[in-house]
Amino acid sequence: METDWIGMLWRNRMRVWRFVQVGAALVLMAAILQLWLSSERQSQALLARQTDQLADSLVQQAAHAAATALKLDDAEQLNWLINSLVDDPRVVSATVFSHQGQRLAFSQSLFPEAQLPDEETLQAALARFAPLTATVRQEDEVLGYLRIRINRALFFRDNRTLHQQQHDQQQLMLLLAGLVGALLARSLSFKRASYSYRQAQRRNLVKARRRALKRRQKDDSANEPSSPSP
Repeated sequence: METDWIGMLWRNRMRVWRFVQVGAALVLMAAILQLWLSSERQSQALLARQTDQLADSLVQQAAHAAATALKLDDAEQLNWLINSLVDDPRVVSATVFSHQGQRLAFSQSLFPEAQLPDEETLQAALARFAPLTATVRQEDEVLGYLRIRINRALFFRDNRTLHQQQHDQQQLMLLLAGLVGALLARSLSFKRASYSYRQAQRRNLVKARRRALKRRQKDDSANEPSSPSP
């Protein structure tokens, strides 16, 4: 009877310990979720900066390529350059200006040539895309200006796709690591609990036997007949 009571007490202690473990796990999960959300916000900001840097790099490289054509006043090469820029689906339009602001070459990809609207409608449509402007220089001489309009969503999408692939791989590795940790913890917890419970039962059994032996010895001493008086 006493052994059953001790076993019940032990099981209650283990139940309380499991509740504590579950509570700690929930707190850790909340902390991990907060860290994940913070990481997502930082990733979005990083992607936006990378998009800006990539767009700036594109317009600077194009301006460098336009320098020779402007220096030689080569209209054919300028047209080839801006058409090459617009062939990039991320570039909506490209315009080259002289150093006096006169438009020398222009190309766009919003409308096909056969359906090109009037200038006002075209400019209104292009105004939806933020312009990037770079000065075309050769040494210290300003030759003109290059302005391109880009679809930032496409720049962002390309970066986002690469980032998402890396992010998915990281999530999979974290999930596998968590699963392995949970399996190991569960296995060790069961083994430790089983071992501790057996040890406690053995100790309780030894104590019970000792108490029973002491009671038996005490009873035997009480039942021994007293020696007769001489």
